[in-house]
Amino acid sequence: MFDISEETELRNLPDSVKCTLGKLLDKEGIYHYHGTTGTQEEWKTLMAHIPEFMPVTSDNLIHGKRKYKIEHIQMIEEESRRRGVPPFKLLLGEWGTSGRKRPKVGDLALLMRALDMHRAASYITRELLKYDNPPETEDELEKVMLNLEGFEPQFTDLSISEATKYILEEDEIDIESNYTNVPLELSPALIKEITDNFNERSFKDGGRKMDGRGLFGSVFVGVVPSNTDDNMMHKLRIKSLKYQPFRYEDNTTRVAVKRLKAGTDNEYTKKMFNAEVNALKRLEHINIIPLLGYSFDGQLGNIVYPLMINGSLDYRLLSEDDNSPLPWCVRVDIVHDVAKGLEYIHSQKSLDGAVLVHRDIKSANILLDQDLNAKISDFGLLRCGSNQEMNKTLVMTQMPVGTNCYMPLEAFRGVVEPSWDIYSFGVVILEVLTGLPPIDQNNRLLSSYSDDGCLITDMLDSTAGSWPENIVETLFALSRRCLGEKRSRPIAATIVQEIEKLITRVPIELDYEFLKKTTNDFDDMHVNQGGRKLGEGGFGIVYVGTLAYQEGESMNVTLLRRNAARVQGLLSSQLNRIAVKRLCKKKALDHGPELEKLISKLFVSEIENMSRFSHPNLLTLLGFCAPEVDITGVNSIMFEERCLVYPLMVNGSLEDRLVCKDQSQPLSWETRTHILKQVISAIKYLHTFEKKAFIHRDIKSANVLLDEHCLAKIGDFGLVRAGKSGVTTGIPGETDNPMGTPIYMSIEAVRGDISAKMDVFSFGVVILEVLSGIIASGDNKVGAIVISPDGASMIDVDPKAGDWPEELCSSLFQLATICFGSKQERPTSTQVYSELSNIVDFWLEGVAV
Repeated sequence: MFDISEETELRNLPDSVKCTLGKLLDKEGIYHYHGTTGTQEEWKTLMAHIPEFMPVTSDNLIHGKRKYKIEHIQMIEEESRRRGVPPFKLLLGEWGTSGRKRPKVGDLALLMRALDMHRAASYITRELLKYDNPPETEDELEKVMLNLEGFEPQFTDLSISEATKYILEEDEIDIESNYTNVPLELSPALIKEITDNFNERSFKDGGRKMDGRGLFGSVFVGVVPSNTDDNMMHKLRIKSLKYQPFRYEDNTTRVAVKRLKAGTDNEYTKKMFNAEVNALKRLEHINIIPLLGYSFDGQLGNIVYPLMINGSLDYRLLSEDDNSPLPWCVRVDIVHDVAKGLEYIHSQKSLDGAVLVHRDIKSANILLDQDLNAKISDFGLLRCGSNQEMNKTLVMTQMPVGTNCYMPLEAFRGVVEPSWDIYSFGVVILEVLTGLPPIDQNNRLLSSYSDDGCLITDMLDSTAGSWPENIVETLFALSRRCLGEKRSRPIAATIVQEIEKLITRVPIELDYEFLKKTTNDFDDMHVNQGGRKLGEGGFGIVYVGTLAYQEGESMNVTLLRRNAARVQGLLSSQLNRIAVKRLCKKKALDHGPELEKLISKLFVSEIENMSRFSHPNLLTLLGFCAPEVDITGVNSIMFEERCLVYPLMVNGSLEDRLVCKDQSQPLSWETRTHILKQVISAIKYLHTFEKKAFIHRDIKSANVLLDEHCLAKIGDFGLVRAGKSGVTTGIPGETDNPMGTPIYMSIEAVRGDISAKMDVFSFGVVILEVLSGIIASGDNKVGAIVISPDGASMIDVDPKAGDWPEELCSSLFQLATICFGSKQERPTSTQVYSELSNIVDFWLEGVAV
């Protein structure tokens, strides 16, 4: 048997050993000479790092020249295809027979271990060299492992073809951008102070160092006290609170400090430092980590960010440190966040018009804030690239760097295009779906599963909950497109649009004790008197709930904050209040067990209906509490533990504002007219949703809620009823239980004949309320007029609304009158919306509300 030692020259290895090593370095086990292109081949990475001279040492690896260039890798690849020989075998044949000092097995093992090619290195040391405990060659290997991450192979002397223009990247990028986020230039002494002199103990153990090691340095937690007299530290605290408007229990502000490594050659450290600082000075987006400040002392660079307390996406997917698993709905949101960040990056251009490419999109570089909003980080590798759509020039790089298992094949040839980031994003989607790392312990790439006909449903991360089938199918298909050929990959803007179609505001089942806590144990004192009670309806009381940030808060709270923030157009961290509607058991029982049973059904109906619809003028259900949902009425139900949670509409209902409840300011005629258009827009949406007519059955001013900008949202969906498929103009039907508010109901609705036209009648009543400022009462009157099938007489407009244009009032009144016509003559909501839009656009064009 052939004896192999560290001194054995590579050219003398048996063919069987060369083939085995080749398979270990091709993570799919499929060679290109079979005509199949693998997603990633480590032999190329190894070839790119081979130093020009032997032996392999840390100095040669970090500072020495490279032996091979891009064209050499391409030559090996082409020869492999032509001859049908594994490419790594050809590489060993070429490398092993060249140079004054021939490479040996020990050189190959050290190079593989330095490049984290653990499986191949283990095969050499354990199977070939028979080491039970492989020597670490501590002096050499430790230096390599610590410093090689900062090394980029230098492919130079590119041949330039006549057909293609190659642009070699420059060290710095001038981005065309007007930025408002001016970072603080901090002193090294201040950085040392807030990091406790870069305390190397883990932050969990009382030190300041965050777990894990970054590509170019370590991350420390900086603690900024609230009572500091240092002017610059005070500025840092204020700037940090802009992105994290909450305080920790000790009333401090915490930041993250990334300390770049110092190497023998400080030029490289300076380059990476300048690249990241210059990029983040000019890039400002909700899904990109903001730059707070920086310092550089000539040897070490420090970059300061807001502290992302939920760590990186890869960390959370592993659910380490007893972190709650990320639910599927949060994962979809994170994917959406990253796509939006990429869309922004790729939309930015340098001064010469070149697009930007991140080059290191991966789950470890996606950070999560306190509400699990995703932020793309690590911009040290950001470069200008060619435009995938224009493709007039092809940008090549002298330094094809990144993280191997996230890099497309063309990246190893030095091509820099936005499609590089899209490929990496495809790997991230698979990580989110499966919870698996990008490369497993057997060195198989996660991206390889997208091409081998695997069933993604068998690989889903079950800890994320019950994945909806359409979500899985769409995301997996999107991932496969991202991982496909370069020309067929979608652009980031397309990805954002496709993911947005998936995002549904699924209400969250919440814990009753949590809702008690948010409402101060359902404090029945009115909010105007310092309590939490907002108002009281027929079968429930509405309370204000607060969502002040607390460390260690439950996942349900985080989900609630995210949903509410999205609905209200806020950052999650800016949200602190919700509305909690608590059903009252006593009120239901006072009306008998049959009504209690009905209320249970309406509760379930509201959850189902509000989960179905998504429109800017429909109230969104954020969550519910139903520990014992029993719509049969057989078992006793604790109504006090049945709650519905909504975004807080700070301007109350339209009814409240029309009567200036609690001395609120009257609504102007311009605002009222806009509100009418928004209400009919929502009604039209319901009546045409999914080619069905969903009838609200309780349109009234009390069910039209107003947010902080007086944007109208229709609420109360317990009575919604679906019609037949394909019917959009009206649904004939009868019911034994005509439900609704009588004054707003048409004659046929009172008789039990329901159709979409009944909502149009109700909207006519709302128009008159808006005009008159008087709420419809139980005697069938709105102010001085009687609503009947014969129409209505003209009313006096509300003087509190300002100087109404007379013709506008007349147009609105006539529209209301038409809405009161017989069922057959009454217009559809689509027709009313069209007519009202014309009225509003004519009278309010250019008018600020």
